[in-house]
Amino acid sequence: MLTPLGTDVRMGARPWANWAIILLTVLMYCTQGRAHWDSPLDLPPLALDGPGIGIVGHVLVHADVVHLAGNMLFLWVFGNAVAPRLGLIGFPCFYFAAAAFVGVTHLLISDQPAVGASGAINAVVGVFLVVHPKDRVRTLLPTGRVAEVPGYVAVLVWLAFDLWGLSEETNVGHSAHLLGFLFGFVTAVVLIRTRRMPIADFEATLLDLPIGSWLRGKEESTPSKARRPAPTNRPGGPGRPGRGK
Repeated sequence: MLTPLGTDVRMGARPWANWAIILLTVLMYCTQGRAHWDSPLDLPPLALDGPGIGIVGHVLVHADVVHLAGNMLFLWVFGNAVAPRLGLIGFPCFYFAAAAFVGVTHLLISDQPAVGASGAINAVVGVFLVVHPKDRVRTLLPTGRVAEVPGYVAVLVWLAFDLWGLSEETNVGHSAHLLGFLFGFVTAVVLIRTRRMPIADFEATLLDLPIGSWLRGKEESTPSKARRPAPTNRPGGPGRPGRGK
């Protein structure tokens, strides 16, 4: 597996909303502790175990420190790149809407309890793929070497792992990952096509690449990239530039 360490996306504003979600998640873990699975009575109140607050609250509960750390690493890397685009209010709304979508769908297809933010975080990854398909992601390889790969390569590797996991018996919520990714991917495409997400003229999104041309729709048959100068350092959104880590 590839472990993300950072991206080369230049943030247009500080991702306060993402930082706040990470802090809230860590604080909730510190106050509630790890989720126990010995019996339903041992589950934290925010765990996803039927209709109720757990439909959204499960993203604030984690099984152990490793589960928490892995999820927060992904959220730090990709949330910092995406949050400035969606805004101080828009990003939390998107994040918890993704959690609700994953939570409701999980209840429809499974009777097992669930915890963890990975579904909502994969929604953030879905947005990243649409908006920053060619930006570099600094990753730790299984060999221990650090390498930079295009965003679409890293995301496709993780998607392949989750698709493989659907047919295997693991303790990873692969279906939640894929559902979250689908939510984020579709949301990003809709926001770009309706011009509700700030995209600079020199930026190339997935819709501007040949592989994503079908996402533009008939009303925009000519790739917008052809009408723009070549991209250089791409800002993560409007405002003061900075570097995402």
